[in-house]
Amino acid sequence: MYFDEKISDTGIIESVEEIYQLKIGDRVIFLKGDNDIDDWPEVVVIGDVLAKGEGIGSMFTTGRVFVYNNLNYLGTMERGDILVFNKEVDQNPDLIRRASVIITEEKTLNSLAAVLGLNLSKPMIIGVENIKNLRSGEIVTVDTNAGKIYKGGIKTAKYA
Repeated sequence: MYFDEKISDTGIIESVEEIYQLKIGDRVIFLKGDNDIDDWPEVVVIGDVLAKGEGIGSMFTTGRVFVYNNLNYLGTMERGDILVFNKEVDQNPDLIRRASVIITEEKTLNSLAAVLGLNLSKPMIIGVENIKNLRSGEIVTVDTNAGKIYKGGIKTAKYA
């Protein structure tokens, strides 16, 4: 599609939705600007954003949330779960090793979770303000490139 006039990101998405049946997880890629060589494509993922922060690493994955609150037993977290820490809890290194992604309310890279995550090459989203939207056991999709956590699982499409 080509737009002659300046149009908002929302307008672009609405125009695309008129032609294509977009579903959660679809990505819409478009160029903003005058199509100069310096223009970078914008990527928008269709979905309900539960929380957002600053992403570290490059991962787009779906998994089960495990919110650690000092009362949870280590044995209830499965390897590959998405680990969520709020500010008030002790950050458990054993949990960090088992997690596929670390999400923390703290905005600093000096927190124990961030330091261990970086040393273990774990993708992270730090500084998540609305972390209370995430519940243990729910399925979410995490995009660390955008620093966003989406509600539900996003299925990978197969292209012919």
